[in-house]
Amino acid sequence: MTASITCYVPVQGLATCLDTLCSIAYGSGNKHLVGLQAQRMTFLLWLLMTPIAVLWWFSEPILTALVPDHETARLAALYLRILIFGMPGVAAFESGKRFVQSQGLFHITTYTLLVGAPLSFLQNWFFALHLGWGFTGAAMAMAITQNLLPLLLTLYVWLFEGSQCWNGLSYKAFKNWGESIIVFFSEMGSNPGL
Repeated sequence: MTASITCYVPVQGLATCLDTLCSIAYGSGNKHLVGLQAQRMTFLLWLLMTPIAVLWWFSEPILTALVPDHETARLAALYLRILIFGMPGVAAFESGKRFVQSQGLFHITTYTLLVGAPLSFLQNWFFALHLGWGFTGAAMAMAITQNLLPLLLTLYVWLFEGSQCWNGLSYKAFKNWGESIIVFFSEMGSNPGL
């Protein structure tokens, strides 16, 4: 729950601005701008995740103050520390989902999850049970899966469909972040449920 509240939900919320930015770029025929917008959001999210990662790394005293059972707080803090390694994948996957969805390719995310979910199950079994790492192994499996999902999505786009909107990595992704932030806040104002 702590991971969802402090990272996953805000990342999903911020990535929603790509629904507008990428769709407008695709609809106007400026297809390479779709990929550029996805890159921008990914880098912006990675930057915003840095303080969250610091919070997660030092979360044990905070959780101990909030959770009566100290062992539960210790294990939750350990889980968050391991999940830090999955944070880049979370941001990349959320941006990647919007990248393909703006092209009308909604099935790609489903295919990615259909491959990723069983792999996650196998990783959990392997790390937690087969290797006997238990709780730590489950957290490692989660972090690996979080990084695996955007790789699977990228592989599908590269091999099958959706690559027409990708022009490669660009230094331009580090410019004009204000547009994404303005769109996000304007969408939030028109839809308070975000």
